Amino acid sequence: MKTINLLTIFLLFVVSAYSQISVKDFDGNQYSSVTIHNRMVTNTNLQALHYSDGTPIVGYGHIDTTKNPCPVGWHILSIADFQLIFNTYPNAADLASTQVASGYTYGWKTTGGTNKSGFNALPNLDNCVYYLTSELTYANICQYDTTFTDYISYTSYYTNIAIRCMNNTNVVVTPKTAYVDVNYFCTGASGNITLTATGGSGDTLCWYSGSCGGTLVGKGTPLSIPKPTTTTTYFARWEAGTTYSACKSVTVTVTQTPAPIVSVADSCRKSILTITNPIANSFLWSDGGFGNPHTVGSSQKLTATQSQKVVPPFPFKMVTCISLPSKSVTTNPIYPAAPVITKIGNTLKSSSTTGNLWYMNDNLISSTSQIYSPNQAGYYYAVFQQNGCKSGFSNTIVFVPSGVGINDITKIELNIYPNPATDIINVEWNKENTTYQLVDISGKTVKSGQILMGKNIIIVTDLPQGLYFININDGNTSIQKKIVKIKFCRD
Repeated sequence: MKTINLLTIFLLFVVSAYSQISVKDFDGNQYSSVTIHNRMVTNTNLQALHYSDGTPIVGYGHIDTTKNPCPVGWHILSIADFQLIFNTYPNAADLASTQVASGYTYGWKTTGGTNKSGFNALPNLDNCVYYLTSELTYANICQYDTTFTDYISYTSYYTNIAIRCMNNTNVVVTPKTAYVDVNYFCTGASGNITLTATGGSGDTLCWYSGSCGGTLVGKGTPLSIPKPTTTTTYFARWEAGTTYSACKSVTVTVTQTPAPIVSVADSCRKSILTITNPIANSFLWSDGGFGNPHTVGSSQKLTATQSQKVVPPFPFKMVTCISLPSKSVTTNPIYPAAPVITKIGNTLKSSSTTGNLWYMNDNLISSTSQIYSPNQAGYYYAVFQQNGCKSGFSNTIVFVPSGVGINDITKIELNIYPNPATDIINVEWNKENTTYQLVDISGKTVKSGQILMGKNIIIVTDLPQGLYFININDGNTSIQKKIVKIKFCRD
């Protein structure tokens, strides 16, 4: 049995202002304590006559260090425990009592310490205090003149030894604050957030989500973790074994803008697409899909004029967040097919059985039947109308009723309109076997074809705006006209 002779045990009953709890040994002696680096340490010296299991200490001043003379749940400080204390308070004066020896008053010889730690060390030999360690060495705090020092000796010291006890479990104290470095961001944001807790004490600082003690997120402070995808509250608490403090929490807010809901209203020559849940302040429409965006609109409504054109709404924004994309929608503007008219004897017949609008020399005729019998010379064409939506122009036929002279219609020469043009160019011509070429200002031919006698239509919707020239050639005569193509702004 290892023993140590305690010739002198100083019984210090100074109750420190730093004390946190009181604890009793087997003999009922009460000790105050102080917390140093998350551990509770008695700030008065041990005065027990029995070990914690009730076994008497054999002989006054003899202690078996294989037993525990400290209160239950406490132990004699080890070398590592003293080193922790000395590292926490590197200025030994902060561990020394403020008491100065004077007459019969026990204390330091020259000047007192600051006792900032509340440890309340007082000398027991040669202006030094010697504390037993569990390894049967000693740690001391000494005053040389007015300077305090501390050190640990690995040589056994058997006289004038004091004993201090330390609780076996770290103190757990609730963190004072918990905060995050980045907050209020959008779903899908990349990178990490850093969680930080300040204050409190314990062995390990643990972070949880869901609730205090819920799903473990990580340990330590600061703690870096990936940004959450939804708004999440994180809880921080100190833990020591099965003991833990209350939590401090911080909420990380993640903004998610819902995907737009789109309605489609197809009508004559256009489709109106409308976002029906306009909670955002910015909208981006694309005709190339989410992965290949080609912006075609930025308002709540979009007008599409091409049949079967797929226009998936691109994610729209709220503040700085981008929503999920909506499902693709298909537009189907109503484009009635233009009729084809034929000359049968002294009548004109449309390929459309109903909805015909007949024109002579660009003037609307009251007839809407499939077959029309002209009574005067001129050029005729038809338009098909369905639910108020008109088709393009049919082919043009120059009609000469019986008994009408040819000269009545040959007055028509070259007539090109409108100019400037947006979608179509009308070419009226009174000769056959004629061709045309439409060239841009660089001389490149962009369209060509045959011009028939009467009215002809050239579609220029697909051409960019700019200056063009149309060349008309019937084999004998060549005519050139300037054409201006402009862009038509729709709602």
